[in-house]
Amino acid sequence: MSHAKAANLHLTFSTPAGSVFDDRVEAVFCKALDGHMALYKGHAPLLSVLSKGLLRLMLPGKDEPVIYETHEGILSVRPHKVKIFSTHAVLFDEDTVTDPHPSTYVW
Repeated sequence: MSHAKAANLHLTFSTPAGSVFDDRVEAVFCKALDGHMALYKGHAPLLSVLSKGLLRLMLPGKDEPVIYETHEGILSVRPHKVKIFSTHAVLFDEDTVTDPHPSTYVW
């Protein structure tokens, strides 16, 4: 299956400062209060609490994920749409990580 056809999941990702990401993705990997989640097109609807950790976005046509460091928030999932509201988000970079123990991030 081509990357274009697989990318049927729309992600809206925001913080109190504004929009962080609003586009199509192939998959979203995140840490919720009840464990790690892998979200793909067709996922069952759910509402969960986002935990502090890394948010990985697989973009169409890309082999490497875009990674954000996030804090607590809310995660809303529908079969073709994911909405994430986090209190904080920055692009992941080893020089900007606020957690002194990034090795604790499983994903």
